[in-house]
Amino acid sequence: MFRSHAFRGMQTLASSFALGLALIAGFAATAQAQTKIRMVLNWKYEGPQGMFFLADDRGYFKQEGLEITFDQGNGSGAAVPQVANGAYDAGFGDINALIEREAWGGYRTEFYATYDYRALYKQEQAKNP
Repeated sequence: MFRSHAFRGMQTLASSFALGLALIAGFAATAQAQTKIRMVLNWKYEGPQGMFFLADDRGYFKQEGLEITFDQGNGSGAAVPQVANGAYDAGFGDINALIEREAWGGYRTEFYATYDYRALYKQEQAKNP
């Protein structure tokens, strides 16, 4: 039961991400012509980036008419300027870097929120005396 639920969630996430990439790039994906997209990840190839590789291995991006090339990143803040200067079509980066770039007169862009919370704090329950 859990496996099928996780599979549907991954397929939904991949389809949503693929649609988001197509909209960001401004392309209409068609089944005949694959749209090529270069994407920089936020860090090295590790577990958190596995969702992109799993979706690619299962053919979800190809179903949406996308041919994505993934490159390793050098930190989540580095992905934003690399997309801004045109080195990549899309990036998996940090929202804080995007906000800072726009605050300093950067560029207007669209983004897709992948995670629904940030792990910026640690909370523990105090033990009774």
